[in-house]
Amino acid sequence: MRIFSLDGRTALVTGANTGIGRSIARCMAEAGAEVICAGRSSCEGTVAEIEKGGGKARSLHLDLSDSMAGDGYSSRKGRSTSW
Repeated sequence: MRIFSLDGRTALVTGANTGIGRSIARCMAEAGAEVICAGRSSCEGTVAEIEKGGGKARSLHLDLSDSMAGDGYSSRKGRSTSW
């Protein structure tokens, strides 16, 4: 039974490669969100778990300790951000 629905939504989860972030990513997928799993290390394991369970996910290598990393990603996507 779902407590809430994220059908049709996209969730960005940082730290999705391990621990709490990985658990949050799986929960978001179970609620129906397409999950962008972001981390300094590979999130492919988390993506594989989500897809095995029937969810949709993709991996994004992103180091938020580097202030330029976010700017570079957002400019590639045609968006501006303020960190």
